[in-house]
This record gives sequence, C-alpha cells and structure tokens, in this order.
Amino acid sequence: MALCHNYFGSLYEKAHQYDKAISEYETSYQLMKDSKDEWHALNALIALAGISNAMHDEAKTLDYLSRAKPIAERILAKEHLADIYTLYYKHYKRTGDHRTARQGSALAHQPTA
Repeated sequence: MALCHNYFGSLYEKAHQYDKAISEYETSYQLMKDSKDEWHALNALIALAGISNAMHDEAKTLDYLSRAKPIAERILAKEHLADIYTLYYKHYKRTGDHRTARQGSALAHQPTA
C-alpha cells in the first residue's frame, strides 16, 4: 500500500502538483516507517527533500535530508546516499553556497566499493 502512495506521489510531482505529491509521500513515509521498511521510507524522504528544494523551502529540504542521511548510512544504501548528496549539491548551488555544493557533488560521485 505504501508503495502505491510513493507512485502516486511521483505522478503528482511530475505534474507539478506539489501539495498532492507531498501528501502522498508523507503517507508513504509514515507507513514505511511504521512497518520498519527503512529502504523504501528513504525513497519518500528523498522525494520530499527534492520537492522542498524545488519549492525553495530551505528548512524543509535540509530537515528531510538530515533525517534521510543517517538512515542511508546505517543500512548502507549507497544509491540513496548518492541521491541525498546530489540533493545537497542542488540545494547549496541554488542558495549560492558553491563551496558546500562542490563538496556534496564530490560525495555523490564517489566510486562505490
């Protein structure tokens, strides 16, 4: 069921209906969190961070990313970490913090073992 909410969220996101997308992703995240499915919960958190960044909501972007990063590190989700660092890059580039943006970009493009 939670994956359906993720799917609907992505459809709304692509249609730039961000309020509906946020609602779907938040529902998905809560269901995944409650079921202890951290892998898929990260998908929702990362999507929420991306939407927040697109909406120029710096506080929410950083909140979602700061919640997602330790989970991704703990469960060794390298794909998710790459997405997280890419979003950090986009966020800091958009806000004009080019030094931090470069650091996020470098981390996102590190080769994995």
